[in-house]
Amino acid sequence: MFALYSLVSSAGLQLPGLFGTHPLQGELRALQESLGAATELLPRDVACARAALKSGLVAQQEGQHWVTHADKDLLIAALLGPTKALLGVAYRPQMRELAIALLDGGTFVHRGGEQFETPVLGNASPVSNVISTPAEWCHEMDDLVVHLQQTGLGMPLRLIPRGSKDEGSCEALLEVLLGRTDVFLAPPVRFAAEATLPPAALCAFVLLFGEGGGYVSDVYGKSFDVLAEAGAPIYSEASAVPQRGLLACADAMHPYFVRAASVAFPRQRSDLQRLSDSLCVKGEYDGPPLRLVDDENNNYESS
Repeated sequence: MFALYSLVSSAGLQLPGLFGTHPLQGELRALQESLGAATELLPRDVACARAALKSGLVAQQEGQHWVTHADKDLLIAALLGPTKALLGVAYRPQMRELAIALLDGGTFVHRGGEQFETPVLGNASPVSNVISTPAEWCHEMDDLVVHLQQTGLGMPLRLIPRGSKDEGSCEALLEVLLGRTDVFLAPPVRFAAEATLPPAALCAFVLLFGEGGGYVSDVYGKSFDVLAEAGAPIYSEASAVPQRGLLACADAMHPYFVRAASVAFPRQRSDLQRLSDSLCVKGEYDGPPLRLVDDENNNYESS
């Protein structure tokens, strides 16, 4: 049986843990101390906050290592083992909101109050499905909405665009875990350009959702190899996230949204589409679909 106890951190935040001895007890204490140190730097210097978080985390067992990410609002860390993520955390200091997950130990969320709770996914609104959508709309999103309305669960849709295409994915995923939205959707980059979720954040959120009754996949329902993603350059063909998009929601809702997203966002069909994707991800092209033209026969292939 797993249970909660309180560890009072230097940031004044109580982190969840386990009664008795646990293999990750040392890592939890390192996490507690480094979150406090990084929090002091976050509003002023994100780079220093990231460095403080990373340097404060010590993997105590062979084959384990931390991956971290910090932006102006969030601190994120994941402890990776030889084959899978062991611990994941997403922390928003300004709101004192935190989500933490232990492999086979569950996910717990803290909304700035006194107690940690287990997340309840898919119940953001009693009257609609609340979906976090890209900041920039694309016509394929219209197809998605039509499909959801015609073949969905019978509830109206409430769409909440993210703040901008350059930020917001990490916070939007945390909002799903905190029960304020039901679904996070990021189309493949060829449909809607948006900042790619950092590999460290992907590692953390895959575990946070998986232990909390949810699922993170690409928009076609395929899971990610988080260990491979942790070492992949974000803006390159080596990273699967921009190429395949991202979908996160409750387990029960996942097949329903995968079905709609698969229809709305067709898979890549050609080398030209992959080239178009690669150029968009690297920021080298932001124009209309690429076309391969045969001047003699006036035939072409479009991306």
